[in-house]
Amino acid sequence: MNQRVPAGPADMFAFACLIALSVIAGVTFQDYGLNWDDYAHSHYGELLYAYYASGFSDTRAFQFSNLYYYGGGFDLAASILDRFTTTDLFESRRLMGAFVGIAGLVVVWRLARRIAGPVAGAAALVLLAITPLYYGHMYINAKDAPFAVAMIFLLYTFVRAFDEYPRPKPMTIVLFGVALGLLIGTRVIGGIAVFFAATALL
Repeated sequence: MNQRVPAGPADMFAFACLIALSVIAGVTFQDYGLNWDDYAHSHYGELLYAYYASGFSDTRAFQFSNLYYYGGGFDLAASILDRFTTTDLFESRRLMGAFVGIAGLVVVWRLARRIAGPVAGAAALVLLAITPLYYGHMYINAKDAPFAVAMIFLLYTFVRAFDEYPRPKPMTIVLFGVALGLLIGTRVIGGIAVFFAATALL
Protein backbone atom coordinates (compact mmCIF):
# COMPACT_ATOMS: atom_id res chain seq x y z
CA MET A 1 0.00 0.00 0.00
CA ASN A 2 0.97 3.61 -0.53
CA GLN A 3 0.42 5.27 2.84
CA ARG A 4 4.11 6.21 3.07
CA VAL A 5 4.27 8.00 -0.30
CA PRO A 6 5.65 11.52 0.28
CA ALA A 7 3.24 14.41 -0.08
CA GLY A 8 3.05 15.75 -3.61
CA PRO A 9 0.87 17.97 -5.83
CA ALA A 10 -2.14 15.66 -5.50
CA ASP A 11 -1.99 15.91 -1.71
CA MET A 12 -1.68 19.68 -1.88
CA PHE A 13 -4.71 19.77 -4.17
CA ALA A 14 -6.70 17.54 -1.82
CA PHE A 15 -5.75 19.68 1.16
CA ALA A 16 -6.78 22.84 -0.70
CA CYS A 17 -10.13 21.23 -1.56
CA LEU A 18 -10.74 20.38 2.09
CA ILE A 19 -9.95 23.93 3.15
CA ALA A 20 -12.29 25.35 0.48
CA LEU A 21 -15.08 22.93 1.40
CA SER A 22 -14.69 23.77 5.09
CA VAL A 23 -15.00 27.47 4.34
CA ILE A 24 -18.05 26.89 2.13
CA ALA A 25 -19.67 24.75 4.82
CA GLY A 26 -18.90 27.36 7.45
CA VAL A 27 -20.68 30.14 5.55
CA THR A 28 -23.62 28.12 4.20
CA PHE A 29 -24.67 25.70 6.95
CA GLN A 30 -27.35 28.12 8.16
CA ASP A 31 -28.97 28.14 4.71
CA TYR A 32 -30.30 24.59 5.01
CA GLY A 33 -33.85 24.05 6.21
CA LEU A 34 -35.41 21.46 8.46
CA ASN A 35 -35.50 17.82 7.51
CA TRP A 36 -38.37 15.36 7.91
CA ASP A 37 -37.58 14.34 11.48
CA ASP A 38 -35.56 17.25 12.87
CA TYR A 39 -37.96 17.92 15.72
CA ALA A 40 -37.95 14.33 16.93
CA HIS A 41 -34.19 13.91 16.68
CA SER A 42 -33.40 17.27 18.25
CA HIS A 43 -35.68 16.45 21.18
CA TYR A 44 -34.09 13.03 21.49
CA GLY A 45 -30.67 14.69 21.64
CA GLU A 46 -31.87 16.95 24.43
CA LEU A 47 -33.20 13.96 26.34
CA LEU A 48 -29.90 12.13 25.94
CA TYR A 49 -28.06 15.19 27.21
CA ALA A 50 -30.39 15.31 30.22
CA TYR A 51 -29.70 11.62 30.87
CA TYR A 52 -25.95 12.16 31.16
CA ALA A 53 -26.22 15.57 32.85
CA SER A 54 -28.46 14.10 35.54
CA GLY A 55 -25.99 11.35 36.36
CA PHE A 56 -28.11 8.74 34.52
CA SER A 57 -31.20 9.42 36.63
CA ASP A 58 -33.29 11.13 33.94
CA THR A 59 -34.34 8.21 31.74
CA ARG A 60 -36.96 9.93 29.57
CA ALA A 61 -34.79 9.26 26.51
CA PHE A 62 -35.60 5.56 26.80
CA GLN A 63 -39.33 6.15 26.60
CA PHE A 64 -39.31 8.60 23.72
CA SER A 65 -40.81 7.29 20.47
CA ASN A 66 -38.74 4.40 19.11
CA LEU A 67 -35.46 6.29 18.79
CA TYR A 68 -33.94 4.53 21.77
CA TYR A 69 -33.64 1.47 19.53
CA TYR A 70 -31.09 3.40 17.51
CA GLY A 71 -27.83 5.04 18.45
CA GLY A 72 -28.18 8.69 19.43
CA GLY A 73 -24.55 9.71 18.99
CA PHE A 74 -25.14 12.46 16.45
CA ASP A 75 -28.16 13.86 18.27
CA LEU A 76 -26.25 13.99 21.56
CA ALA A 77 -23.22 15.59 19.92
CA ALA A 78 -25.40 18.24 18.27
CA SER A 79 -27.10 18.97 21.59
CA ILE A 80 -23.71 19.45 23.26
CA LEU A 81 -22.45 21.64 20.42
CA ASP A 82 -25.54 23.83 20.70
CA ARG A 83 -24.50 24.80 24.21
CA PHE A 84 -21.26 26.28 22.89
CA THR A 85 -22.63 28.18 19.90
CA THR A 86 -24.76 31.26 19.39
CA THR A 87 -26.93 29.56 16.77
CA ASP A 88 -30.27 27.93 17.48
CA LEU A 89 -30.51 24.19 17.99
CA PHE A 90 -31.41 23.37 14.39
CA GLU A 91 -28.57 25.49 13.02
CA SER A 92 -26.24 23.77 15.46
CA ARG A 93 -27.40 20.46 14.02
CA ARG A 94 -26.56 21.71 10.53
CA LEU A 95 -23.12 22.76 11.80
CA MET A 96 -22.53 19.37 13.41
CA GLY A 97 -23.54 17.76 10.15
CA ALA A 98 -20.94 19.88 8.36
CA PHE A 99 -18.25 18.78 10.82
CA VAL A 100 -19.17 15.12 10.32
CA GLY A 101 -19.39 15.47 6.54
CA ILE A 102 -15.99 17.13 6.21
CA ALA A 103 -14.51 14.47 8.50
CA GLY A 104 -15.94 11.84 6.17
CA LEU A 105 -14.24 13.48 3.20
CA VAL A 106 -10.94 13.45 5.06
CA VAL A 107 -11.27 9.74 5.84
CA VAL A 108 -12.23 8.86 2.26
CA TRP A 109 -9.21 10.78 1.03
CA ARG A 110 -6.86 9.01 3.43
CA LEU A 111 -8.35 5.59 2.72
CA ALA A 112 -8.10 5.90 -1.05
CA ARG A 113 -4.61 7.37 -0.75
CA ARG A 114 -3.49 4.50 1.46
CA ILE A 115 -4.78 1.91 -0.99
CA ALA A 116 -3.91 3.44 -4.35
CA GLY A 117 -1.79 6.56 -3.87
CA PRO A 118 -2.17 10.36 -3.73
CA VAL A 119 -3.94 10.79 -7.08
CA ALA A 120 -6.56 8.19 -6.15
CA GLY A 121 -7.03 9.89 -2.80
CA ALA A 122 -7.59 13.30 -4.37
CA ALA A 123 -9.95 11.81 -6.96
CA ALA A 124 -12.01 10.02 -4.30
CA LEU A 125 -12.26 13.23 -2.28
CA VAL A 126 -13.44 15.32 -5.23
CA LEU A 127 -15.90 12.73 -6.51
CA LEU A 128 -17.53 12.37 -3.11
CA ALA A 129 -17.61 16.12 -2.53
CA ILE A 130 -19.51 16.72 -5.77
CA THR A 131 -22.02 13.96 -5.04
CA PRO A 132 -25.25 15.76 -4.05
CA LEU A 133 -26.57 12.76 -2.13
CA TYR A 134 -23.56 13.02 0.18
CA TYR A 135 -22.91 16.75 0.32
CA GLY A 136 -26.52 17.75 0.82
CA HIS A 137 -27.39 15.01 3.27
CA MET A 138 -24.38 15.70 5.46
CA TYR A 139 -26.17 18.85 6.63
CA ILE A 140 -29.68 17.53 7.19
CA ASN A 141 -29.57 13.75 7.61
CA ALA A 142 -28.96 12.84 11.24
CA LYS A 143 -28.78 9.10 10.62
CA ASP A 144 -27.58 8.05 7.18
CA ALA A 145 -24.79 10.60 6.67
CA PRO A 146 -23.16 10.10 10.11
CA PHE A 147 -23.59 6.34 9.71
CA ALA A 148 -21.85 6.43 6.34
CA VAL A 149 -18.97 8.46 7.79
CA ALA A 150 -18.61 6.14 10.78
CA MET A 151 -18.66 3.12 8.48
CA ILE A 152 -15.93 4.47 6.19
CA PHE A 153 -13.91 5.42 9.28
CA LEU A 154 -14.17 1.83 10.52
CA LEU A 155 -13.23 0.55 7.06
CA TYR A 156 -10.16 2.79 7.15
CA THR A 157 -9.10 1.27 10.47
CA PHE A 158 -9.62 -2.22 9.03
CA VAL A 159 -7.32 -1.39 6.13
CA ARG A 160 -4.71 -0.01 8.52
CA ALA A 161 -4.94 -3.08 10.73
CA PHE A 162 -4.63 -5.51 7.83
CA ASP A 163 -1.74 -3.50 6.45
CA GLU A 164 0.05 -3.81 9.79
CA TYR A 165 -0.96 -7.43 10.38
CA PRO A 166 -0.11 -9.40 12.48
CA ARG A 167 0.89 -6.62 14.90
CA PRO A 168 -1.26 -3.54 14.36
CA LYS A 169 0.10 -0.40 15.98
CA PRO A 170 -1.48 0.88 19.21
CA MET A 171 -2.86 3.94 17.39
CA THR A 172 -4.58 1.69 14.87
CA ILE A 173 -6.20 -0.27 17.68
CA VAL A 174 -7.36 2.96 19.35
CA LEU A 175 -8.76 4.28 16.08
CA PHE A 176 -10.58 0.99 15.52
CA GLY A 177 -12.19 1.21 18.96
CA VAL A 178 -13.24 4.82 18.39
CA ALA A 179 -14.61 4.05 14.92
CA LEU A 180 -16.57 1.03 16.14
CA GLY A 181 -17.98 3.04 19.04
CA LEU A 182 -19.04 5.86 16.74
CA LEU A 183 -20.59 3.40 14.31
CA ILE A 184 -22.64 1.60 16.93
CA GLY A 185 -23.42 4.92 18.61
CA THR A 186 -24.91 6.16 15.36
CA ARG A 187 -26.80 3.02 14.39
CA VAL A 188 -26.59 -0.15 16.46
CA ILE A 189 -26.73 -2.45 13.45
CA GLY A 190 -23.33 -1.10 12.45
CA GLY A 191 -21.81 -3.72 14.71
CA ILE A 192 -22.34 -6.21 11.90
CA ALA A 193 -19.26 -4.69 10.24
CA VAL A 194 -17.13 -6.76 12.60
CA PHE A 195 -18.34 -9.89 10.79
CA PHE A 196 -17.28 -8.38 7.46
CA ALA A 197 -13.83 -7.78 8.91
CA ALA A 198 -13.65 -11.35 10.21
CA THR A 199 -14.42 -12.62 6.72
CA ALA A 200 -11.61 -10.51 5.28
CA LEU A 201 -9.24 -11.72 7.99
CA LEU A 202 -10.01 -15.34 7.15
